[in-house]
Amino acid sequence: MFSPVNNLEKVFAVLKPNQAVEKVTVTPSIYQDLDENFNHFKDHQLVSMYEFSEDWSSWEIHPKGDEVVVPQNTWHTARTKTTTKALFITPGEGTENKSV
Repeated sequence: MFSPVNNLEKVFAVLKPNQAVEKVTVTPSIYQDLDENFNHFKDHQLVSMYEFSEDWSSWEIHPKGDEVVVPQNTWHTARTKTTTKALFITPGEGTENKSV
């Protein structure tokens, strides 16, 4: 039976290679847990939502696929002057981060 994800800020959705969805509760170690529990995120996608009111303090790159409007293998960050809520669909395998 399908159980919807009702709050993507607190519970992320992992799209598995077979397109099944697994819900994962957001914790301080969420990204480390995703790597460990989903084979370094090989062939998986992460569906998440964030709300932020300041520029990001880091850049990120996703070498294994596009992140909705960000082309594959493109360093990107977010800048904002107002509170922003965004939905992300991210190919997580190989993702790298660096400080601004």
